[in-house]
Amino acid sequence: MLQARFLRIFSLLLVLSGSFSTLTAQESSPSLPVIEIKAGAATIRAEVARTPEEKALGLMHRTRMPDNAGMIFILDGKSRASFWMKDTSLPLSIAFLDAQGTILQIVDLQPFDQTAVRSESDRVAFALEMNQHWFSLNRVKAGERLILVGSNWTALAKPVR
Repeated sequence: MLQARFLRIFSLLLVLSGSFSTLTAQESSPSLPVIEIKAGAATIRAEVARTPEEKALGLMHRTRMPDNAGMIFILDGKSRASFWMKDTSLPLSIAFLDAQGTILQIVDLQPFDQTAVRSESDRVAFALEMNQHWFSLNRVKAGERLILVGSNWTALAKPVR
């Protein structure tokens, strides 16, 4: 009887530990590097999506994101960027940036919308996704330059070996 009770408690703990790890996975991806970006008075902690697989997954399947967290996508800087919200339940805003980290355009994105949102510029080097309205709430506008903490935009754009 004691052994059966121990087994039930152990099974319950195992199930609960799986639930907590799933919640953590829905908030962030532990495998992606995180950088800090200064945007006006705010500091953003952004996961870096560099590979085609990381960029394709993006923020899909996340159920929430902390206030000053986001994801930055490393792009080629030589073409228009295109994003959609497939399997993404979070309402987001995206800032398209040039190679120096200057915001070219900010667009609000709606959850699960599979309509492609294309940048107006053909020189988008980075795209930064944040919770919807983050940019306006923090008074960050197109034309402003974001600053990488401890690095620079040229270094961030270089392929990792």
